[in-house]
Amino acid sequence: MSFGNGAVVGCSYSACILCLSSNKDYGGGVGMPKTIALEIPADVVHATHMTAQELRAELALHLFEKGKISMGKASELACIKRSQFQLLLGSRGIPIHYDESSYDDDLETIRDLKLA
Repeated sequence: MSFGNGAVVGCSYSACILCLSSNKDYGGGVGMPKTIALEIPADVVHATHMTAQELRAELALHLFEKGKISMGKASELACIKRSQFQLLLGSRGIPIHYDESSYDDDLETIRDLKLA
């Protein structure tokens, strides 16, 4: 199943595959994958009582809370708008940290908006 926003989910009886993709070139060079597949055993997915979208959001929340990714990247991973991700953070009591990386992400967004 494709969500049209880079998220592709495929589930079978044995596993659920969560593909994380992007149209961006991150400068990794030739052959650098733009999609990463994360295979999760189906019984684990079933035990969580969560959809693939909810699993993506949980992963994004965790990585953001641990300071591993910026809010922009976390909202991209969760496949939701940044404002929706901020609401999700607030509902979980997770503080928003704003650092140089977040500032750079905001500048990039502003540049992208000016080109649109």
